[in-house]
Amino acid sequence: PLLMGVVETTDDDILHVFHNPTTLAFLEMTPDMLDGQWASAVGLSPEQIQLWLEHYRRSHDSQEPVHFSYEHVISGDRKWLSATVAFVGIAESGRPQFSYIVQDVTEQHQLEQERKRANVLQHQAEQASNELVLLENILDVVLAGYWDWRITTDEEYYSPGYKRMLGYADDELPNITQ
Repeated sequence: PLLMGVVETTDDDILHVFHNPTTLAFLEMTPDMLDGQWASAVGLSPEQIQLWLEHYRRSHDSQEPVHFSYEHVISGDRKWLSATVAFVGIAESGRPQFSYIVQDVTEQHQLEQERKRANVLQHQAEQASNELVLLENILDVVLAGYWDWRITTDEEYYSPGYKRMLGYADDELPNITQ
């Protein structure tokens, strides 16, 4: 569901003129709490107000819709919102009037963060694997071998150099899974 509404702006505040029921539910307010109220009076922080005013001004100056995303905390919950604002015209009050449409994209944001973390972990695993191959090559060059035991999986690994030290070819002595 989309949060939608119409506002008027001054240099330092935002007047709520119209809003849909989804906006009221998201903000946990009744119509009486938001109708004709200034953003500063309904609890928006000065930073949030300035963030919105900056985008309203950009829309006014460019005469184009402006899209932005931001983090919003409500009732202790962090939400990621994607917003589009558009200059509508000058209201009867003489103030600039704008429409807004906002979508809660928290789930998409969380999935993107998880994807980034998974990519970092995969990169680290690939790097560790490459480093292990490099170490194995170094040990083979100096005719040394090594044995490794993964306690968590109870697997034993014998490097090809270790097998040669014991007189076996790499394929003659299998790695052991207990």
